[in-house]
Amino acid sequence: PQPDLLLLDEPFSSLDAELRVRVRADLVRLLDDLRITTIFVTHDQEEAFVVGEQVAVMNGGRILQQGTPTELYENPITEWLARFVGEANLVPADSHRDGARTAFGVLPTQQPLVAQGLVLVRPEYLTLVAGDDATVGAVEFYGHDTSYQVDGLGPPLMVRELCAPRHRVGDRVGVAYAGGPAVVYPMGESALETDAALA
Repeated sequence: PQPDLLLLDEPFSSLDAELRVRVRADLVRLLDDLRITTIFVTHDQEEAFVVGEQVAVMNGGRILQQGTPTELYENPITEWLARFVGEANLVPADSHRDGARTAFGVLPTQQPLVAQGLVLVRPEYLTLVAGDDATVGAVEFYGHDTSYQVDGLGPPLMVRELCAPRHRVGDRVGVAYAGGPAVVYPMGESALETDAALA
């Protein structure tokens, strides 16, 4: 029928994982070929990022933030959004002339940090290095990457590396930052704690 606007509300929720990926790819190609504006509602972040050119995080009937998937992932406007959109380390930090001082070094920041705050550090922006500052607390191998929990540098850190496991639980390690300028949140920011969806 070639509608001007198409609404899809959790269209793949009952499909198994493999079929879901195939149908999703077919749908994206089809909608692009037909040039139909589509509102796609989902609670699955990966799905929203793959399907959407623009993504809006909605909570309680209002849009909290809207932008490209990259903008939402790299520049969430609140701590709560940082946690909702992907895995997030929110690391305590103090002000430093070069950015923010954390337990594993000084990080460049997108905006100045006044006194104390929290810095958003995605797990893939961290890497394990030789050192004796922290301990590997858990290791999870996913085939395409490995996730580590690292203890001893304040709150447990999540680290993701694109390789097979190089460390075991109990290994002593250091942590290095390999990302760009990080987002900073003022200490004590209030966060919304209700259910949210992506559109």
